[in-house]
Amino acid sequence: MSISLRFAIRWLSYPLVFGSCTAFMVWALYAGIPYWPTTLIVSAAGMLLIAGLERIQPFRRAWLEDHQDTLTDLLHMLVNLSVIQFTAEFLAELGDAVPASIRLFPIESPLCAIATSRRRARFEPVCDAPHQPPRALVVALSQDPSQR
Repeated sequence: MSISLRFAIRWLSYPLVFGSCTAFMVWALYAGIPYWPTTLIVSAAGMLLIAGLERIQPFRRAWLEDHQDTLTDLLHMLVNLSVIQFTAEFLAELGDAVPASIRLFPIESPLCAIATSRRRARFEPVCDAPHQPPRALVVALSQDPSQR
């Protein structure tokens, strides 16, 4: 295997796979594809791809050998993912319990709702519809504020 290919697998594969999976999930969200099970499928595909690349070009050769800790690794993964999921659910419920009058984070605004104008003194809405794709923000920023 060439040195440049080994370098690419070692240092570029994870960001490319992670970025591609993230971009696909964002696109799927805006395309109206259901979040469940799309996220599970895309995440599993990304993890399998990274695991396969780790077999081809391991960070440490010793990590490829069995250390009789597969069950421990699986339990660790299960517990960590469960804690993350339950924590996210708990925080979401806790956030819903805060009265709307004192919330610091907007919950009704679309993703690309506000952009700074050229004067930077005030904010102008960019999108009319909630959950409009971010490309509207790019188009709006490229326009003169008087044309919006």
